[in-house]
Amino acid sequence: MKRVSEYIKRYIPFLKFVTSSLTGSAVELLLFYSLCQVLPLPRVQMIYLATVISRVIAGTLNFLMNKFWSFGGKGGGSGSVRSMGPQAVKYAILFVGKMLASAQLVSMMPVAIPTVLSKAVVDTGIFFISYVIQKKWVFAEKNK
Repeated sequence: MKRVSEYIKRYIPFLKFVTSSLTGSAVELLLFYSLCQVLPLPRVQMIYLATVISRVIAGTLNFLMNKFWSFGGKGGGSGSVRSMGPQAVKYAILFVGKMLASAQLVSMMPVAIPTVLSKAVVDTGIFFISYVIQKKWVFAEKNK
């Protein structure tokens, strides 16, 4: 019974991270769709502006959920307000890196593979890498 509780305790942060990521993705898609319906711009500009706005809002939500819920700690740890600035900078670096990596890797996929499928595969790999980076670097507790 103790092994089961240790196993669950070990994977709770990852399950919270998955929930946070799914929430952020849903918010991003809903905002993107909504903005595309109301922005009075030519198609390409509308897509770029809707993408940036929805990604920034969803990324901010994701940062806050991961900081205070997925990887939240006590005192001066990852969940404290005192550590917000340095962690926000680290998250912003990761955020930009993820966007650039996704765009580059998707653009390198064979044309025969549907773009949406390519993006899903690439972003799934980036998701697991992002979890490790956030756990070990962005939201790492200093005393561990």
